[in-house]
Amino acid sequence: MRLRAELAIGLGAFAALILLAVAAGRRGAGEFSTDLRTSSFLAGPTGTQALAEVFERSGGQVTRWRQRLSRLDTARARGTLIVVVQPLTEPTADDVNHLFELQSAGAHLLVGGTNNELLLRCLGYTLDYRVTDSAGVVAPSGVVRSGVWTTLSLLPDTARTLPAEMGGRQPCPSAAVATSRPMLRTQDDSVVAVHFDGTEGGGSIIALSSATLITNAGLRAPELAERFVGELRAITPHVIFDEYHQQQGDGGAMGRVALAWSTRSPVGWMIWQLAGAGLLAFLAGSIRFGPVRQAIPRERRSPLEHVKALATALGAAGGHDAAIAATIRGLRRRLGAASGESRRQIVGRDTWRRWLEELPVRLRDPSQRALAERLGRFAAPGQTDAAVRLAAHTVEDVWEALHH
Repeated sequence: MRLRAELAIGLGAFAALILLAVAAGRRGAGEFSTDLRTSSFLAGPTGTQALAEVFERSGGQVTRWRQRLSRLDTARARGTLIVVVQPLTEPTADDVNHLFELQSAGAHLLVGGTNNELLLRCLGYTLDYRVTDSAGVVAPSGVVRSGVWTTLSLLPDTARTLPAEMGGRQPCPSAAVATSRPMLRTQDDSVVAVHFDGTEGGGSIIALSSATLITNAGLRAPELAERFVGELRAITPHVIFDEYHQQQGDGGAMGRVALAWSTRSPVGWMIWQLAGAGLLAFLAGSIRFGPVRQAIPRERRSPLEHVKALATALGAAGGHDAAIAATIRGLRRRLGAASGESRRQIVGRDTWRRWLEELPVRLRDPSQRALAERLGRFAAPGQTDAAVRLAAHTVEDVWEALHH
């Protein structure tokens, strides 16, 4: 079996064993979502489906916006709460400008979380990341609830900028807000959520340091959920979830969807690793493609070349007569085999002389008869080195003349 076939069988068996182990490990276990997006379509721990269902069941209206934010017009956004929290792809400077235009026209914003630096920067805040330990969020009753890994800290006014189209920085758009107040803090008095009151005609803004406060897992804390969701419901019963930046946009090719799934799913990563291992194994085994071929072509020698070589060897050893006799006997055997004569009819070491004497008589062509007569002259004993070589050449000429 070739190396490539063995590698393919081995990798296939290895992949089958891994899939069997994964299936056996998950058998009987509950479903666990590995999708970490903060999307209202997801019911996993990091999703926001629970928040959407709260608005729906309380008589509100929920819209999942799956297009660019620039396509959300003012008339549709006025009086609604636009949720842009912990997007998978960060909104651009144009998205930030458009969101503040909608806020100035009466839309409310719920923004924040990681990968949302531009929006928070224009509100005057940045994220502080905790490395060693999370910070517990203090509920209104003073009870410490589940912690967060990021908090909000103020920025100077000079840092409130956005990237410009031609490079450099440009000032942030002005938000239509009047006052701001902290909503939630941690044990060490760090700010977790800030509420901005809108001016007349403008909507309010709530900035979060972490999406944990509104996710399905975070809303399990009753006191925080009641306080936070109650304040959101008091603002407006209508909410728009930004799903475009959660990679839940409309349409898309199947290949792009499969590629995105493979980058965030453990099974997808396993497939990529197996593909990489298979590619490396193929490259390691592809040093030689196809069967082994000799660099120097070797062709089989003709019988006449063997006869000439034998004559030369016998002549060099002093057996001139024996060399000539061997070449003539070889010629007789080949001609007899070509004419259908059996091996039993070609016997004896001395019959070649009689055969050589009768050969010219049986030939009708003058040129062939002359070659046979010339070969017969070498049958006499006491031949020289030159006679051995001439006899070998004459044998070759006779074979060519009679064989063809």
